[in-house]
Amino acid sequence: MKEAKLDSSFKIVAAILLTIICFTVGIILTVKGVRETKEQNEIIKSYKSTEGYFVDYNEHKHEEYDRNSVGRKETTMYSLIYRYTVDGKEYTIETDYETSLLPEENSTKEIKYNPENPEEAIIEGINSHNSLIFFGIFFMIIPVMIFLGILSKIGVFNKFKIDFFGFLAGIVFLIIGVGFIFYNFLMTGSFSGVLKNLGLWIIIPNLFIIVGIYLIIYSLFFKLKR
Repeated sequence: MKEAKLDSSFKIVAAILLTIICFTVGIILTVKGVRETKEQNEIIKSYKSTEGYFVDYNEHKHEEYDRNSVGRKETTMYSLIYRYTVDGKEYTIETDYETSLLPEENSTKEIKYNPENPEEAIIEGINSHNSLIFFGIFFMIIPVMIFLGILSKIGVFNKFKIDFFGFLAGIVFLIIGVGFIFYNFLMTGSFSGVLKNLGLWIIIPNLFIIVGIYLIIYSLFFKLKR
């Protein structure tokens, strides 16, 4: 009996520590991403805009553990190369992130370049800085929802006329689904590119969206019987 109680206490402590670690990592990533994005925006304040076209990519091989084959497998990621023209001269720029998604050929991105030195440029949209913000928020959402779930379990939200926790869960599901599609859209530059590269995996974010909408509607109009 005593051992069971100790085991239960250990699991609770471990869950709390894991939640704190996730939330801390999320804060660190978000703060770092916001700071770097702000610094970049200061630098490109005087930059001009032009249109860049996806023309090529560089492959990056990575090894990762594959539990199905009980070994390691090689995956391929890509950094994307865009071409842009300034005063009749062509330049290329490569993304500072890697992706498994390849956009359609000649799909476009907005390029911000230094008018005094056009080789100095950035690609508007997804980059390594705002990716940190995206993943930081995701890491923070998980422990927040766990904490709200605990509060809901002990009856903190019983005074609300709606299922408050269900409503929040619906919003989170909706944000994750829409955010995933939008994130991949920014990477590929088109919805057709997202569909082409994700294939059947597009079902997953759509399921998140459907579940999110259902939870929001159900929570607002059909409060769960406790």
